[in-house]
Amino acid sequence: MTSAHTANPREVPAQRQTTEGEAGQHASPLEPVRALLHAEGFTATPTRPNPSPNGRPLPEELDVTDGHGWELAKVAVGAHSRHYLVTLPPQGNKLFMVRPEDIGDIPRLIRSSMIAGPA
Repeated sequence: MTSAHTANPREVPAQRQTTEGEAGQHASPLEPVRALLHAEGFTATPTRPNPSPNGRPLPEELDVTDGHGWELAKVAVGAHSRHYLVTLPPQGNKLFMVRPEDIGDIPRLIRSSMIAGPA
């Protein structure tokens, strides 16, 4: 019998490896945004909207709220562009497309709408 200390170290990680495709199926494309918003003091709750009229499921969204439950924004990922779609305020008055490399701009967009107030 082999102890864990003398086992081949290559065997253990190989059991836990997943392919890029498998990892992509389980990880939400909004997870980096959710983590960033959480670090910035926002609450970001994943939601899945009702299916569209043609029956297709709509992409997952994040409902962004402040610490008191006020809804500040919705964030989704574009179906083909992979840009983040930020709707401010959540009723849909303004829509911003944010490139993945500019993810740090999302908290600033939300804060700027909080300062400016409704249009």
